[in-house]
Amino acid sequence: FRWVFVGGVVGDDHLWRALARRGDTVFLPPRPQRDLVPLAHAAHRLVMPYDAHAPYLRTGFPLKFFEYLATGRTILGTPIPPLEAYTRYFLARGDAGGWLRALRDGEEPEVPSAARVAEASRHTWRSRVVRILAALQEARR
Repeated sequence: FRWVFVGGVVGDDHLWRALARRGDTVFLPPRPQRDLVPLAHAAHRLVMPYDAHAPYLRTGFPLKFFEYLATGRTILGTPIPPLEAYTRYFLARGDAGGWLRALRDGEEPEVPSAARVAEASRHTWRSRVVRILAALQEARR
């Protein structure tokens, strides 16, 4: 496997230095959003290794999920509460062994690529604003 990390990393510096020495890992500096799209489309797999117990996941949602979903590529991610409704659309694996098997065996999500893109198209910023405005109007009544 070849790993490409864009925009910086957090956590155990020892781990990141060890990965950098392997030769199959590339660390790219932060890029403008427009430059990320071709990188995501070039990937065979897109990974979202979230800490399943991170406090911010109790009230937040990883919008990166819909950006990745829009590529139609296979997403491999940590099973986290905000994504429970979307487990058909990505490979949710909770441990290193599951991640490695999914990568090695070329597993695919239950939902085909075109359906993943279609689902992502229902979660644009415009559609979110329309739902928020409708909820605000309803609340005023």
